[in-house]
Amino acid sequence: MTHRSVFVTSVLLAACGASSACAQNAPHYEIEEAFPNLSFRRPTDLQSARDGSGRLFVVEQDGVIRVWSTTAATVQARD
Repeated sequence: MTHRSVFVTSVLLAACGASSACAQNAPHYEIEEAFPNLSFRRPTDLQSARDGSGRLFVVEQDGVIRVWSTTAATVQARD
């Protein structure tokens, strides 16, 4: 189990009040890296363009805003 899975499980248990019955009935979630070719330095925010273009924006702590298209072929985000 990855640290992400442990975190998600912990959140579900906390939301259920650590009830074992609630945990057994909780939906199963898998975490998958959506854009494995992209990396960011100290991201602070993620936003969608919400204009139908499929673009996403990441704001990095040093003030850089990166944008990319949400296609599987995306290998680079632009400044």
